[in-house]
This record gives sequence, C-alpha cells and structure tokens, in this order.
Amino acid sequence: MYVEERQVGDYRIFAVASRTSRGRYVAGCAVKRIKGGDPKAEPVFLDGAVSGGFGFTDPHAALQHALEVGYRELRRLVRDRQLR
Repeated sequence: MYVEERQVGDYRIFAVASRTSRGRYVAGCAVKRIKGGDPKAEPVFLDGAVSGGFGFTDPHAALQHALEVGYRELRRLVRDRQLR
C-alpha cells in the first residue's frame, strides 16, 4: 500500500494506492478537517475507489489520481459552501 498526504489550509488530503490481487493499484481518497489538531477528525469526503475501481498499472499514477480527486472534491465542497 502506498500513501501520500497533502495539507490544504485546515484540511488534509489522504491518497492511497492499494495493490489488487491482479497486480494493479486502486486509488482511494479521504479529506479530513484537521483544524484544532484533532486526530480523530471526521472525513468530509471518503471514497475507497475514486476511479470506480479502475486498476492503475503504476502506484504513483493511482496516488496522483487520488490526490487530484481530493483537491477537486475539496474545491467543490468549499464552492458549494458545505465547508468553510
């Protein structure tokens, strides 16, 4: 399993690439609000298969896709004023 994190203001994007039994990598993503440093913060977005379960041949491509989805979802939530 490969993991990357990115800090965006009061939010953190977690990207995961998990190897499948067929040797491919599935991308997952979570976005958590971390204001106040609460490590048990609830995710504001969570998806274990952000590309519909598509298997990437490269784990870094899966991570990049998951990060892009996390950034896009965070922008959407802020734009729709579901987050501050």
